Amino acid sequence: MLRELLKELPYDLNEIATKVNISPSALSKYVNNITEVTFINAFNIIQSLFPDREIELMVDYCSNTLRPENLRLSLEYFSLHYKLQNLEALIRSELNSHNQTNREWAQVYQLVYLRQTGAKTSKELLKEIRFTRVKDYSMMIMLRLLEAYCLYDDNKFAVMAEISEGLEDEIRDIDNSFIRSAYTIRLSQIFSNMYLYAHDKPLLARQYAQKIIHSFANDKYKASAYMTIGYSFLFENQMLCYEYLIKSKDLYQIIGDQNLVKVLDRALILAKCYWEEAEESFWDSCDHEDLAYLEYSLGNLENAKRLLQYIEEHNGFTKYYQGIILGENKYLYESLLLFKAQGDRFFANFPRLELLKRGEDPIIVQAAFY
Repeated sequence: MLRELLKELPYDLNEIATKVNISPSALSKYVNNITEVTFINAFNIIQSLFPDREIELMVDYCSNTLRPENLRLSLEYFSLHYKLQNLEALIRSELNSHNQTNREWAQVYQLVYLRQTGAKTSKELLKEIRFTRVKDYSMMIMLRLLEAYCLYDDNKFAVMAEISEGLEDEIRDIDNSFIRSAYTIRLSQIFSNMYLYAHDKPLLARQYAQKIIHSFANDKYKASAYMTIGYSFLFENQMLCYEYLIKSKDLYQIIGDQNLVKVLDRALILAKCYWEEAEESFWDSCDHEDLAYLEYSLGNLENAKRLLQYIEEHNGFTKYYQGIILGENKYLYESLLLFKAQGDRFFANFPRLELLKRGEDPIIVQAAFY
């Protein structure tokens, strides 16, 4: 497909080669079907000349390349852009490759695929990751990125932060520019969540999320970045909080990920309840455990107290709801400690700020928080 498009351009091959920074002889051999062009060159050609058709053309290229290195890079491209059927087919093929490095990459990306499809739980994957031994430097880094992702999935933010330490410098040492850029996108997603939840540093979280938005990442990564930015403004700026959460929801709607659309609905309800802008129409979109908080925000205190009785799960949020609805600080401290045990210092701001608002000693509150 790419060869035909290049032939149709109203330029000679020397002009095209200069524009995309590739040698004229290499481009000529590719266009005339003598040799393959490298993954990096194909990627640069498509981004320079056909940016609006990048995914379509790259998927076609990755599905037809034969060079071992191109096939390895194709695994990351398919994964990064959630082309999971293509990824599964390539993994199956490369697990039987004559090239040992390709077999190793396929083994690691099989674990990545299992996470992306939800075929295994994060606990199951963590066990497999820790028993997987690889020699390739890039795959060592991917295993650590994958471990960090699984810890994030399990809401173990503090451990995720420990696993991620030093990864930024290690990724800079990757020779291949595409893998280096792709893994930087993945790490930016991990860091944006790490700085928000584990460290309660919303400004740094926003900086890493913005890196994703301005990268070649696909819309799923960008929607996730918008969500992180939206949450980061939760306690600072209600309008920016709403704006970015809505951007995230709209993008997930376009992608067709209804599960995350529902997550964003809940996030917007949580934010609007916090900023005392709750509406009765939220009832239909509320999770069972959040209904008490909604009723409290609507000013229906007795209904809120009644609904508390039906909450079975005890976590940082439900203890926070108990604390504000029943007016008892002990539940707010329990909420703070539960968030802290999870490594979530950001949402621990719910009980922390409420305790300070109620006149609790700031030294005691901060001691519990840290």
